[in-house]
Amino acid sequence: MLVKYLLLKNNLGCNAMQSCEKAIRSLKNKMPSITKFRKRLILFTLLQPIYFITTLYFDLSTPVLDFSFVIIMLSFYAYYIYFIWSIEAMKKTDKIFETVVALIFGVFAMWAWVQFNNLELD
Repeated sequence: MLVKYLLLKNNLGCNAMQSCEKAIRSLKNKMPSITKFRKRLILFTLLQPIYFITTLYFDLSTPVLDFSFVIIMLSFYAYYIYFIWSIEAMKKTDKIFETVVALIFGVFAMWAWVQFNNLELD
């Protein structure tokens, strides 16, 4: 029991055994939502080129639609980063890793938006 307490205290920065157990429970409760959110991040990023190609070929692109899509895209990534940093039971290195992953996906999405939005077909 003492070894478990010391390991938890070192890993989670807990002051008492009860707070460590609370942190472990909250982390277990958050982990499924983290994996679901990560899957949504990947799905959202993969669907963006489909949106760009669809609006390009079917001439659906309008300034209002483009502006609203940029707002939706930026708000999704901002909410993802806020969600990661609001989990207290995660280590800071894990939070930084998740933030970098979100930024990579976000940069890819912005690159795709610039690439497909500037193309004009005859």
